Amino acid sequence: MEMIKIKSSVISAIGYDGKNIEVHLHSGKKYQYFPVPEKVFNDFLNAKSKGIFWNKQIKPKYQCRELR
Repeated sequence: MEMIKIKSSVISAIGYDGKNIEVHLHSGKKYQYFPVPEKVFNDFLNAKSKGIFWNKQIKPKYQCRELR
């Protein structure tokens, strides 16, 4: 998955493969959320605060697994 580096105090990069969003944190942790519509990824990418969007629009709404 191609990752896009972003400016955020918590998130270092995000990526999308057409159905899954991957979130990489500055702490080194990585998470995958699924299944996520493309519109949600585009909204995430364009959100003024990626951390707030992640906490309110992705974390509580989609299945998640931690990547190792």
